[in-house]
Amino acid sequence: MTVAAIIAECNPFHKGHSYIIEKAKEQANHVILLMSGNYVQRGLPAITDYVVRARCALHAGADAVFLLPVRYATGSAEVFAEQSVRILSRMGIADLLVFGSEIGEINPLREAAAFFTEEPEPYKEKLRSYLADGLSYPRARELAVQETAGSFGGYAPADLLRSPNNILGIEYLKAILKTGASMQTFTVARQYGGDEALSGSAIREALLAGEEIPENTDPVFAEDIRKHGLMTADDFSAILSDRLLAASGPDEYLAYASVTPGIAQSMFRQRRKMTSFTAFTESLHTRDRTYSAVSRALLHTMLRIPKETGEPFTRLIGFRKGSESVLRLVKERASLPVIIKAAGAEEQLGEGSIPLFLEEERVTDLYESIRAHKAGREPVPMRAREVIVL
Repeated sequence: MTVAAIIAECNPFHKGHSYIIEKAKEQANHVILLMSGNYVQRGLPAITDYVVRARCALHAGADAVFLLPVRYATGSAEVFAEQSVRILSRMGIADLLVFGSEIGEINPLREAAAFFTEEPEPYKEKLRSYLADGLSYPRARELAVQETAGSFGGYAPADLLRSPNNILGIEYLKAILKTGASMQTFTVARQYGGDEALSGSAIREALLAGEEIPENTDPVFAEDIRKHGLMTADDFSAILSDRLLAASGPDEYLAYASVTPGIAQSMFRQRRKMTSFTAFTESLHTRDRTYSAVSRALLHTMLRIPKETGEPFTRLIGFRKGSESVLRLVKERASLPVIIKAAGAEEQLGEGSIPLFLEEERVTDLYESIRAHKAGREPVPMRAREVIVL
């Protein structure tokens, strides 16, 4: 029995995700997803609930969906990828990691991953120089690589490093090199017939602009949006404002993940001018600070996510009938806690994992309370949620 793993946000779930699951099933007997919960890597709340997104993935053919805890799901691309690979490796069942990329070729991404893992001294010198000139890290890295590496498999650095899925693919491959994970890798081209409507960002932008739900959106997701509407960062503005105003100085923000001294100073200096999460993020965004880096810092401050990585766990969100053999294999091989029933989680967790689980419960229930309020219903706590079975 072979198992392919996909790391995903599914925010929202669309035909592109279905395509990757389909291609993964051509490579393995079973496909599992390690999926972000209610907050995502760009430093924002997901536009809809993790249970809805997991149900979409199961309908599309995934055999089981497991949770990527918020502390890792909202990290930088490097943190997101490395911690995801570590969790999959410790689950002990993934033979193959399948991911989407803009180029759809694995070897150039492997060459880039090897380069960034080694980080030759000429590259590091150039990188430091460009950062000292005030360039953002992504731009400084692109220029430094271009001058010291030339190309990867015939692709110029700009062809790889300006595309988000290529970047994430490189980070997955770096993480495999760093951790020694035994998974093989396979990449699927993300350009499906040039249909821009298939991208998650295009769907999010259309929905936030008040447009009709795109046709390629999963029907389960579409129905949930009609019922609950979209969740946005600005739904959390009052909570962020409270966290910012509670600080007596900028150093208090430095306890939280993604917060740099420069961002902390700006947050504290402008905290009383905040009007919304989105507007405040934009006001702190500068030439050398990407929008996502600022958004992650604000999200981590709002949710009180510390810098420490902690001891990981994962949780089964749902599975398809007939996939019980996958769950049995996880139970036999996993070297980290895999929660099946959230109601009795502490009994299944090691002492080091309990703080991460309680953190997950707190931020998940916060999201649900806001979502339920918008829909005029009573919230459903995380511990009350049953595992999805299709």
